[in-house]
Amino acid sequence: MNGRKTGAAFELQTAVGKTVALGNKSVGAYGINGARIENNSDIVIGSDGAALYSTGVNGSLKNTGKLTLGKNSVGMFMKRWNSSY
Repeated sequence: MNGRKTGAAFELQTAVGKTVALGNKSVGAYGINGARIENNSDIVIGSDGAALYSTGVNGSLKNTGKLTLGKNSVGMFMKRWNSSY
């Protein structure tokens, strides 16, 4: 998902009761440029991956699902930056 839309709705929202199963070096949900992600699903990630990943000053991550992580994987990663630095 790229960017933030106007309004309060999340740009990416996963469904309750679903399971997302991915292999090694995968990302369950990925947003850039301030995208807002809400995960309500169970996410299973192999090694060296991330369940939820987003970048941008106004981006956000919200998780109510179960995250199952492989070796060297992260559950939630949020990188924020400001171009004035």
